[in-house]
Amino acid sequence: ASLEEADKLNANNSTVWHNMGVCYLYNNMRNKAADAFAKAGSNYALGIIAIQKGNYSDAISKFSNVNEARANVALAYLLNKQPEEAKKILEKITPDNQNAYSYYLMAIVGARLNNAELMSSNLTRSIQKAKEEGGDLNTAKKYAAEDLEFRAFFDNPLFQAAVK
Repeated sequence: ASLEEADKLNANNSTVWHNMGVCYLYNNMRNKAADAFAKAGSNYALGIIAIQKGNYSDAISKFSNVNEARANVALAYLLNKQPEEAKKILEKITPDNQNAYSYYLMAIVGARLNNAELMSSNLTRSIQKAKEEGGDLNTAKKYAAEDLEFRAFFDNPLFQAAVK
């Protein structure tokens, strides 16, 4: 309610509308969130909603004006069956901005491109980064070991070394 009051005090404030969109999204009110993000001019947030709805090409379109490499942009390309484009985006993420999620996406890119080295090196980084970020190492390894994205590599020694 206080965000709605803030909008009344400062009509059409993009920050207020963006924050309202975040609140709506948090409460699984995607349509209201999309309306709020549209009023805020937040194409990146609209791209996230498009991914959630399975509209990957729409997400890519919404992300077209994103100036920095972000893992969710790569995710949209990956889900749209464009792993090479996802790889290009992920390679542009600076080391300071890499996290377990971005490394994991690159591992999936490696799997989809049938590149065992790319897959295993990034899976190893992802698992280690998850631990550094406060996650449980065994949970991260178990998740990866059971992820069907890597099914073609379940018997591969590089994959097995990454998840052991």
